[in-house]
Amino acid sequence: MTEAAAERLASTLEQDRGKLLRFIRGRLRGRLQDQDPEDILSDVVLGLLERADLTAEVENLTAYLFTALSHRLSDLFRRRRDLPMPAEAPPEQAQP
Repeated sequence: MTEAAAERLASTLEQDRGKLLRFIRGRLRGRLQDQDPEDILSDVVLGLLERADLTAEVENLTAYLFTALSHRLSDLFRRRRDLPMPAEAPPEQAQP
């Protein structure tokens, strides 16, 4: 990633971090409580850093981040939905 691209990303994150985190928290709304909004944002930013060639092509980096976050959250919800449900406890274990 070029220095200019890194500065652009850092500036965008500094300016829009609060909005991005509020977006994540709003989408989670009590679901996936084991997921930290900061971690989700970090994962998306890391993915963007790994694909530095994309940064130069993106005109609106904030919009790109919101879209990437939306896709990441959809992936998390889909994975959670696809997990098998735990087997029902036998009656003698279910009662105290």
